[in-house]
Amino acid sequence: MNLTFSPEAMARFNAVMEAKTTNFIELCRLAGLNPETDLRFSDLSGTDLSDCDLRGFDLTGCDLTGATGVNVAWDSSTILERADIGGSIFEVSP
Repeated sequence: MNLTFSPEAMARFNAVMEAKTTNFIELCRLAGLNPETDLRFSDLSGTDLSDCDLRGFDLTGCDLTGATGVNVAWDSSTILERADIGGSIFEVSP
């Protein structure tokens, strides 16, 4: 199988790989992901969400098991419907 990526997709991939940050939101921005649509049903297990404002994110169906973080903001606008939040920061109220 031979995969071909657009120059724009390759530029986004390279931006993420060369990033000097590990901040989840910043990496999503560099990848060109829309947090209201593009993260649904993602495997985010074990992700460090420190210093992230997740209000307005749609994490429907995501695997968030073991997700950690300090200084993480989320509220009723953060969609966690059908997400697996076992052992994660989301087991407690924001």
